Amino acid sequence: IVLDPTGNEERAADARMTIETDGSMIRAMQKGLSGSFSRSEISSMIDVAFDKHSELKAHIDKG
Repeated sequence: IVLDPTGNEERAADARMTIETDGSMIRAMQKGLSGSFSRSEISSMIDVAFDKHSELKAHIDKG
């Protein structure tokens, strides 16, 4: 699982997942390409999405 993949990484991928969160709820999820993810991989990606939301929001709030 790769966050913010490079062009080469995107071309090598057989599956893609985009998760949007507002910090308390998942607002959107989209799976792309023909590959698949296990339930545990999806759960892990959701956890990372919430963690990254908090991290990025803290940077934005700092100004």
